[in-house]
Amino acid sequence: MADTAPSVGKTASRIFDRLDRLSSECAEVSEEELEALLVEELPGIEGAERSRQGKTIRGISIQGVRSYGPQQTLRPSGGLTILYAKNGTGKTNFIDALELAMHGETTRSSSHGNATSEVRDDLNVPHKPISTNQKRVPEPRVEITYTDSAGDGLAVWTDFGVAAARPLQIQTLPRRRLRELTNAKRTERVGALGVAAGLPESVDLWTAISKAVKVMGDEKAYSPNDYISLLDEELPPATDPIVLDGLLDAWVDASRPTDALGMTPPDPRPWRKLAEASHASPEENDAQPLLDPQLHLLLTTFLSIANAGHLCPACEQADVPSERLRNVAQLISHTDSRATPTEQQSSERARYAELAREIREWLDATSRPVEDVAAADWTAKRAALLRKVSEYGRRPDERAAESIATQLQELHDLCADHVEESPGSHEIKYRALVIAIRSRESLIKDLARIRITRERLLPLCKRAGAVVRSMLQDRVAQAVHELGEPVNEWLAILGPDGTPPITLTAHRI
Repeated sequence: MADTAPSVGKTASRIFDRLDRLSSECAEVSEEELEALLVEELPGIEGAERSRQGKTIRGISIQGVRSYGPQQTLRPSGGLTILYAKNGTGKTNFIDALELAMHGETTRSSSHGNATSEVRDDLNVPHKPISTNQKRVPEPRVEITYTDSAGDGLAVWTDFGVAAARPLQIQTLPRRRLRELTNAKRTERVGALGVAAGLPESVDLWTAISKAVKVMGDEKAYSPNDYISLLDEELPPATDPIVLDGLLDAWVDASRPTDALGMTPPDPRPWRKLAEASHASPEENDAQPLLDPQLHLLLTTFLSIANAGHLCPACEQADVPSERLRNVAQLISHTDSRATPTEQQSSERARYAELAREIREWLDATSRPVEDVAAADWTAKRAALLRKVSEYGRRPDERAAESIATQLQELHDLCADHVEESPGSHEIKYRALVIAIRSRESLIKDLARIRITRERLLPLCKRAGAVVRSMLQDRVAQAVHELGEPVNEWLAILGPDGTPPITLTAHRI
């Protein structure tokens, strides 16, 4: 653990980033591993409490409060200070005076706000003299002198309902609050006992860090974009990009408007992949002409009977050069290789036939007239797409496939514009439809991210919070137990003979 107390935000961010990485890696994290991670990142208890060093109460002066008449001053020791006196001598009134200085009211008054007299501060706190010889009743006043990093300070209280002008943060746990503390939630008990045990900064810091990690997880698990939230609700649970792509296709088909402009064109991405495959097969783009079957047979016969340097069997007028025979052999070989396609070429042609069939089916389905401002552009782009598909069938190559992909993307954009301009009773759904058509890849990433966060990261953040609370409970219980040692030392010195030692425990934290 660190020796100092860093900011809540920086520590929480480091913890959250590590938890996020673990959830992204699909790693199973045991309780021991999670605790080890938190021990590395959380500020040490001793380091947090060291920030209080140098803050010392030098004196507490009280007058005119309950049983305190003229001013009386208590000067605490530098360590543990124990108030020991008979019942009815002012121990509880001393706590009341501290609470008035810090908060302007006592806990007994704030806990019984509807009481009319018994616990009301303004009726019962001012001192009432018992002796008739006391000539002047002092005004209620509490002064606390202290030293901190800024030097010496003075906090003065005089008005009910108003805290001292420069109140020193003193933590109290009066006996009357013990029953309330016993019945409180566990987290509230840890806070109060941690303060009583001298660990206020650690309790506050660790609790704030745990809450900050939870807030970071909640912010990442739910998108600020309404259309992503809608898709997250309407699509079946999935995080795999390929599965999400298929789910979005089905959702787009079910959600698009019923007119022709709302019928989404085929996806252009497969055509781009086909263009890449064609680019990887340079022989497909070879401009060398192919031999027709009759010429192929004639040249094959010629090659079988002709000999270099001998009389040409076709014209019988000149010798046949060897270069001519090599050219004829290359033409025949090129035509033969194209006539017997490779496995890759066969796969590409089969894929083309499948994609072309999909386009023609879509063209047939959207052939009805469209009454819309974009109708002319729609019709022109459909006609251009049909031409491109026919050209690719005659000569499949990289350029033709890329041209089809571009034409399909333009039709996608036209459909998206139409959806975006539709009446807005379902504005968020229309927006989601536009994004699903235009920005599919980024949308899939966003959906997968928030779903992975909810499925893996949020439970991990929740477990981390539980581990932090458990670690804090153990440390507070230890601190409460350690208070027993100075108390027993005091009992051995000042307690009645035979006073047994005590053991402080915190079983119910």
